[in-house]
Amino acid sequence: MEQNSSPMDPPDPVGSSEGTGLLRELYDLLMFSQITPEKAAEQFRLRAEDILSHTK
Repeated sequence: MEQNSSPMDPPDPVGSSEGTGLLRELYDLLMFSQITPEKAAEQFRLRAEDILSHTK
């Protein structure tokens, strides 16, 4: 069986699900023209830094 399988992927980093959710939220806002790309980038940076600061 081992010869036909590969090693498991490592677990996702702590906070990655929150980061993915943030990206989805901002993407939806962008697609419906409720936020500018510049504002989305600013929001992502601020909120991602907050997420990362809580996962250390």
